[in-house]
Amino acid sequence: MSALGKIVKVAFIDLFGKNKSIAMGQAARKDFTHGELTCGVLKTLTKKLKPQIDIFPVKPRIEYKSVENSKNSKIIRKKSKDKMSFDPKSLLKHLKKISVSKEQYDYVNISTSFRRTYELVEGATPHNLSDPKIRQAFIDQLPLQIKHIIDEIEKLTSSGTKVYISACNKPKEFNVLSLAKGVKTIGGKDAITNQPIKRFSINDLVSEYQPLPVYITGSEQVAKNAKFKAVKMSDIVHPDGDMAKLSYFELRKKVATKKDYEKLKDVVERLYAQKKFIFDLDFMRFKFPASVGESLQGKIFEIDKIKEIFKGKFSQEIMDNTFPMGTHCDVSFRQFFDMKSRSKCIMPITRTTKIPNTVSGTSFAAPQALAEDIIKTFGQNVNLRG
Repeated sequence: MSALGKIVKVAFIDLFGKNKSIAMGQAARKDFTHGELTCGVLKTLTKKLKPQIDIFPVKPRIEYKSVENSKNSKIIRKKSKDKMSFDPKSLLKHLKKISVSKEQYDYVNISTSFRRTYELVEGATPHNLSDPKIRQAFIDQLPLQIKHIIDEIEKLTSSGTKVYISACNKPKEFNVLSLAKGVKTIGGKDAITNQPIKRFSINDLVSEYQPLPVYITGSEQVAKNAKFKAVKMSDIVHPDGDMAKLSYFELRKKVATKKDYEKLKDVVERLYAQKKFIFDLDFMRFKFPASVGESLQGKIFEIDKIKEIFKGKFSQEIMDNTFPMGTHCDVSFRQFFDMKSRSKCIMPITRTTKIPNTVSGTSFAAPQALAEDIIKTFGQNVNLRG
């Protein structure tokens, strides 16, 4: 039995399987699917309450048309005003399955979106999408499959199931699924200023805004103390229900040698003398010119030794911002490691969303709102940061 006193059931719809699209750190390979991380947000925040989370993997959308010629058949891309990251047929199939399921789901999270611009309907603006005439005008021009998807969502909301979706990550677009009656559309806000993030969609169909970015971490301490929400690696799940292995965050870099430290010191002294060494306020880190230090990439350095190399060259505030935690870091000062804790990768707590191991987007805001709803409705005095 769940800590909630009843089994709360969540249907989670997103891209899973082989569709890995998110890379952690600087490695070229993609580590996770979008769904593994969005679902990880929900699982981390509701970990103490243990709701039942069932995964429904949609297929990615591939738009193409076949053009015949005398020799062969060529596949070419087809432009469309319809912008979506998923195959609508698979989403519709899942929604119908959820609707008639004996599980009787309390919540549905749809992390994929179907986007359109406001200009497609005359007179439409971000401030009047809830107007019945504007809403209907958008629905009337939708493909039949998307209309059926909206119908299925409304069946769920009318039956008492709460459906959460993301607002959209484009300021001049919105998620058409938010036109479904009763759905809860979640946008993103800056975790520091508490204001809606302007590079994401802001419109009158948005029910609430949740803080971004979200940190992905193998460090228990970071997850507890983060200014932003933090997802623990152990809570990232695959479609079969297995947790992601911490090997994704195991150390991939070699420990720097004595010669590496000597070279780093030489580079720092030379750049400092030439006034070419920059402290990047956006990334909250030192920045090498692109042509410098290439041979030092792939190595990690002891932070205490690096501080000695930089000693006297920058203020203590800059030093604290550059090296906020951990025992080791890479030469770009973007990845931080705690060598005392199984070499797990951790990350600095800064305001920027551009450092590795953070994810940002309204699809990561929706499961936050869903988690808060579960806790408010079924749990008491639960710390969201776990």
